[in-house]
Amino acid sequence: MTGRFLNVIGLFDNAIPFIAIQMTALALGDQITLQFTKVLDVIEPGDDDDEPDAPTVDRKYWVDRASEKSVALAEQCLPILREVRSGVAFKYNLHWVGLTVDGIVHNFVLFMPKKQFLTVQVQIEDRTGWKERLEENGIDVVSIIGRRIRFRVNSQEVTDKRDLLKELFAASYNENLVD
Repeated sequence: MTGRFLNVIGLFDNAIPFIAIQMTALALGDQITLQFTKVLDVIEPGDDDDEPDAPTVDRKYWVDRASEKSVALAEQCLPILREVRSGVAFKYNLHWVGLTVDGIVHNFVLFMPKKQFLTVQVQIEDRTGWKERLEENGIDVVSIIGRRIRFRVNSQEVTDKRDLLKELFAASYNENLVD
């Protein structure tokens, strides 16, 4: 999946959900079998919750779905977010861990805990500039989709790159203020 392809997806401005599947043909003797692998599954969240009838989830749901380690890593980012804006709290949704500010949904940063890592999505205008800054600082940028930049972090990066993350979170919050 090339960056060019992801940029083309971004042009649709989240109007179309995308799933990319890679198909590989395997020859086994005189038989051919096909293997399908999902390589991209984009659920591009807005500032609202999941579907209105979606069940409420909690921290335990995410620990069971992902891992204690990746949920704890998201929680390691919470004090940084609270330095940007007091009153920030987690809102555990079915597809991501979002944010509330003083009890109101405000997903300027999203967390997607996985079994082995944590993916962070930040809604930011200068995605290309931030992509370069994050990569220069050794942070693995996964993609730019629509108005969001998606990257992976580990515990050491959250500690060592705290100031950079705070600056990114603050820029996102300031660009996406809700009145």
